[in-house]
Amino acid sequence: MEQAKDIPMEESNNKDLAGLNVKCPVCTRVYLQTTDQYDPDIKAHGAMVTLKDPWKKWKWSPFGDGLNEKQACKESRSHFSMFCTGCGAGLCRSGKLRVMERPIEPSHITVTYTDEELEREWNERIVNAKNRAIPHEKKVYSIMVDDEEQTESRDDKIFRLKKRGLTNTAIGKKIGLSGARVGVILKKRKKHEYRPNRE
Repeated sequence: MEQAKDIPMEESNNKDLAGLNVKCPVCTRVYLQTTDQYDPDIKAHGAMVTLKDPWKKWKWSPFGDGLNEKQACKESRSHFSMFCTGCGAGLCRSGKLRVMERPIEPSHITVTYTDEELEREWNERIVNAKNRAIPHEKKVYSIMVDDEEQTESRDDKIFRLKKRGLTNTAIGKKIGLSGARVGVILKKRKKHEYRPNRE
């Protein structure tokens, strides 16, 4: 029987996890990013994070305690003493950092078209452009109207409808005028009709 040999495990390469944004669980701002020492499987420590620019250039304290980056970002700093640079809240109360995922880069896709497909698409574009260019024709509906109604003027129509007992507003709706305008037309017409002859 052969004995099982211990195969040395390859050291995990955490360079892929470096540069991820560390989000504060309280203020949700991002002042820190992960370093190549970041390992999501173990409890967080100070060496796993570093300040982002421009705060790094301005020499801010990474955890808001007045210590510079070299003093603060060490393995000896436990997750209990890691605080948000902006609001001072605990970054990892559970021992794990809240890390934002890096956006997925879009994959480049190459699509090939046949000549027939290109011609069909081009023809569709031409047809669509022509349809947009043609002014839309208004549909005109013919209504059966008496000969009297076709020849009478607007004022005659107003008087005819008034004799039927319709209100000025109802007449206006039928003709396309306001009720007040119908009233003015009726008053003018009455003055002309009932003017006495002074002969």
